[in-house]
Amino acid sequence: METPIVVAIVGAAVALSTSIASLLFSWKNANRERETRIELTQLQAGIQAELERSRHANQVALQDKRDTQGQLSAEQDAWRAYAFEARKRLYQDVEPLRAQMAEACHQAASRVRSLARSAQRGEILPDGQGWLADPRGYYALVTAYDLLQPALWFRLIQPKISAVDFSLDARAVHEHHLSKLLYKGWAADFRLAQKAPELPYDPNLPEWPALRQEDPAQYWRQGIPMGRLDSLLEAMTQDGHPLSFGRFEATVTSKEPSELQQLYDSLMADLLTGFHPETRPVLWRVLNYQVCAARAYHQSWTERKEGPSPLSPMAQPEASFAQDYAWKPSDNEATLVLCHERLLFDLSRIATL
Repeated sequence: METPIVVAIVGAAVALSTSIASLLFSWKNANRERETRIELTQLQAGIQAELERSRHANQVALQDKRDTQGQLSAEQDAWRAYAFEARKRLYQDVEPLRAQMAEACHQAASRVRSLARSAQRGEILPDGQGWLADPRGYYALVTAYDLLQPALWFRLIQPKISAVDFSLDARAVHEHHLSKLLYKGWAADFRLAQKAPELPYDPNLPEWPALRQEDPAQYWRQGIPMGRLDSLLEAMTQDGHPLSFGRFEATVTSKEPSELQQLYDSLMADLLTGFHPETRPVLWRVLNYQVCAARAYHQSWTERKEGPSPLSPMAQPEASFAQDYAWKPSDNEATLVLCHERLLFDLSRIATL
């Protein structure tokens, strides 16, 4: 075969091979591109689906948050409305009575101060003579009346308090606890006698009528049981209001017997007739306990009248204050401190009930 022909055939074969290789390469590239496009399409679809799921989840979470915030806002609005109405009822229904209680506390403390002053001046004597010798005399009657007023106002306030949520006002809670202790304090004679330095006190012996004449400090009853106190306070109330002192005096001194007269004679007259701090030291502690509680109530009330403020700590009575209640130079600072400590203990217990 001639050389030119061979060269031509070889050239044609090379050209054909090149064309075939080019076609194969183009076909593979086309397949690769198609697969790549499919993969990209699938990837885009996956990303789009994930974005849709994420967007939906975010929308759900956002709506839940809005619902929660709306619920919280509604609850807060409801609570604010409730608190407003509760405070409104507290101030409308109870506030005037609390003002009367504050005044009763001031008057009761003043009456104990009067007893201390009378003992200093010899106007009441350890042998029972003096202004308290006559249980129906003016001094005995006004003393009994003033001393009972805080307990009486507590009983009048109590039904109102039970119908009002006063837990929203910390000061009202504090004052309510103090007024309850002013009421219960009349039956605290045994507890106060046991506080160091302990006082011998046993008025429940069968022979007490004779024994108390010999040793009144130990055997004379110097407190009032709660049930009997309730009966006396009920008799001192008419149509939801305390009897005026004039009405109280007239009823007790009347020649016509009455329930109030009988209760006064058996309780307050027996408690106060011939009273002197030396011969009835347990009763003197009971009265000093009343002073501490009344002082704390009146202080809280005075602070609140001056504007909103946190409760002040119940500080120990100052020496100048204690001096006003001393029936002898060595007496009363120790007695007031003792009663103040007992009051703090009782307040801590009543606050946890």
